[in-house]
Formats: sequence, structure tokens, C-alpha cells
Amino acid sequence: MKGWKFDPWDEPFADSEAGLSFWKPEWDYDYYVSLELLDHGHLVRFGLGRDEHETRINKRPRSDRLLAAVQKPYPDARSRAWWEAYIRMPPPADDWEKPEVLWRMQDEKGDFLKEVAERLLKVAAVSASFVDELVAKK
Repeated sequence: MKGWKFDPWDEPFADSEAGLSFWKPEWDYDYYVSLELLDHGHLVRFGLGRDEHETRINKRPRSDRLLAAVQKPYPDARSRAWWEAYIRMPPPADDWEKPEVLWRMQDEKGDFLKEVAERLLKVAAVSASFVDELVAKK
């Protein structure tokens, strides 16, 4: 992902909220692919976020086409206040404090991380052209 910007924030499990966001520089962090761990990892979600605090974003309508594109690989994707496309990690990985998930993290580090990375990369791949269009309309 040469040229993309990355921002890990807070410490997973130690902080009540933590995660990782990444975006193309031209998106100016208005839109970003994100993985979030909430409630110390009890709720894990990912998708394409949007900065609702920014006037230029909260006045911009959501893209139904973008959501439909993300729903092809992730039918449960929904739009939310801070999300163009919000997806809960499927069970059991929706709660990273479950023993079976912690075991996978320890025992299958490479495979577990690869699965999470593939989900994020798929969101980036399906949504990038739509976000490029939205950003070009600034």
C-alpha cells in the first residue's frame, strides 16, 4: 500500500478504544479504512469511516453505490454516523477477549493477522474508486 498513510491509535486491550486507520493522502483523512476495538476488545468492527466532525463531510451525502459495493463481500455492512460502511467482525472474532480468539492470536499469529488484514484490504479495494470520486467533488 505504497503511498497510503497509516495511523494506529491507543493500545488494544489496555485502552477502552483502540485501532488502526489508513487512507490515501488525497482523502485527507476525511475517509479512511479502519479497524476498531471497542470496550477493551469486546466489540471489533471494521469498514470505511468518515470524519463526521468535518463540515465538508457531514454535509456530503452518503454513497449508496459505495455501500452496495462493500455489501457484495460483506452483506452485513451498514451505514452509520461515522461510517460509510460499518461491519462487525464475524464471530468468534467479534470479541477479541474470548479465549478461543486469544488462543488463535497466540497460536496462529500469521493466519489470524492475515485474515484481519485481508478484510481491511478488501474494504480498501472495493471502496477506493468511490472515495476517489467523492473526494474529487469537494
